[in-house]
Order: sequence, then C-alpha cells, then structure tokens
Amino acid sequence: MKETIDYISILGPTASGKSRLALMLADMLPIEIISVDSVSVYQGLDIGSAKPTRIERGSVPHHLIDICDLSSIYTAGQFLDAANNLIVDIQSRGKLPVFCGGTLMYMKALQKNYQNLPVIEGAVEESVALLYQTEGVAGVFQALAQEDPVMAAKLHPNDSQRLQRALAVVRSTGRSLQEFWKSQGDSRFKGLDFLLLVEDRARHKVILEQRIEGMLQEGFEDECRGLLKHYGAEIVTHPALKSIGYREMLLYCKGEWSLSVAKERMLVSSSQFVKRQMTWLNRWDNARQISSSLVYDNKGFIDLARMVVETVQRYNYTQGKYSQ
Repeated sequence: MKETIDYISILGPTASGKSRLALMLADMLPIEIISVDSVSVYQGLDIGSAKPTRIERGSVPHHLIDICDLSSIYTAGQFLDAANNLIVDIQSRGKLPVFCGGTLMYMKALQKNYQNLPVIEGAVEESVALLYQTEGVAGVFQALAQEDPVMAAKLHPNDSQRLQRALAVVRSTGRSLQEFWKSQGDSRFKGLDFLLLVEDRARHKVILEQRIEGMLQEGFEDECRGLLKHYGAEIVTHPALKSIGYREMLLYCKGEWSLSVAKERMLVSSSQFVKRQMTWLNRWDNARQISSSLVYDNKGFIDLARMVVETVQRYNYTQGKYSQ
C-alpha cells in the first residue's frame, strides 16, 4: 500500500509566490487553504501582510485569516490547535488541506507537535527586543550564552530571531527552550512539504523592492495611520506590529523617520528576513519534502502547479480522491 498524506504545505520566504501557487492549485484540485502567517491572523493588517484579497478568498476557502484583533496576541500553540482541527474538518469535506505561508515556526509546531509551548511575558519580550536594538545580535547571543548555553550552542550566532526567542523563553520560564522541544513528539498527521527556494538573491531583491512600492500604492500608509488612530500609539508594542513593514511604516507615521528612510529600512529588513527564512528552509528536516527554485514567469508557475498536482496524486490518490 502506498504511503498516504493528510495535507501539503507550500513554504517559502517573503515574496516567493506561495499564495499565487496555492490559488493555481485551487483550479486543479479540491483544496482549502490554511494560512501560515503570524500577521494575517489579525484584522486590519491587510496590506502589510500581503493578505489574499477578498476576491481570492471568495474563490477558494481560506482559514486562519482575520480571526482576531490586536487586543489579543495569537500564539504558535493556538495555531497548532487550530491546524489539527482544520485538517480533520477539511478532509471530512473530501478536500485537501493546503498550508501556505512563511511563518515557519508555525509549521514546525505542527510537525513536531509542540504542545505546551512556553508563554512569553510581554515585559520580557520588550526587554529582549530592546537589548537587540541597543546591542545587536551579538549582545543577544552573549546574554543567551550566559543564561542558556545549551540553546546558544544550537543556534547560529547571527540568527537574531531565534536567539531572541530562546532568550525570552529562559527569562520568562527559567527553563531552556530545549526542554520544551524534548517533551514533544511528531504529529499524527503526515504531510508533504513543497519548499520554494530563492537562489538569485539580487533578482529577488528587485521583487522585494517592487512589493514595497506596490504596498505604498495600495494605501499602506493610510492603513498604518488608521491603526494608530484606532488603537493609540501604544499599539506599536504589539508583536504583530514589530513585523517587517509595519515597524518601519509606523515610525514614519509617527514622524521619527522620513518616507525614504522607511522604504530603505523595509527593503534591508526584508532582504535580511529572506536570508533567515532560507536558512530555516535549507535545514528543513521533514523527510517528505520537495524543493523547487523560485520561478518568475506565469509558465513557470503553471508547470510548478502541475508538478505539485501530479506528486499529490501519485502519493495516494489513485482511487480518485483529490482529483478533478
């Protein structure tokens, strides 16, 4: 008997065409899309998160988009619970769950079944972020080496995101993040990951720059000013608004940066984030994965979508399941 899969995922760095590929699959397979994005879960964070349009969401069911507001903080643990339930629910309708996004920690939480993830105190998170702002990644790494040498030895000294996470965990809980990892097991669901990889960084940087210009043309500034007006200046401390794009544009809206500086910082931060995402993807340890170099033209995306469909149908759907 062939090995079966319960879902597929489309994972990749910022502006790699993940959503475009998923929407193409909707024309070829009966699917429902589950967003893997820590910003798109929030109402009102539309342009900066490159959220699928209402027309796109109307053409195929999307999940975990606009499910909470900024009065709360959505966690990886909540994503894990929701994802497990959605897989069962979508399968019950005879459709294939398709995870799509770039918050790779969320997919790792699902695949490693990270139950009882540590809760980070807001004050601790802010103190770690301040340490990073004042002393850079070297300062965060040095602090982690003193407070949690086990995790410091496991992480790259320049991986600022994961270093900050590990330091915040040990300061909030008094325990190493490694202890939480050890207490987990694999998910009961089997998936097939399709990884979109950036090989031409210079070409991709042009795409990032075009995306930033597109966001501004769509009204990103007005979106950010609306957030400040609705929630007040203190909303900038919310984790979602520390994400790339919102962080820089809010500083511009508050008068601390010029627009040209904000745009340049967005581009630099986006490029650095893509590099970190690629580090994750190049070390992805799911045995069921297929990597593809990023494509840039419509024919390339069509060919890629057909490859995904053929792979899914070869896996276990010879009896007609997930075929149109």
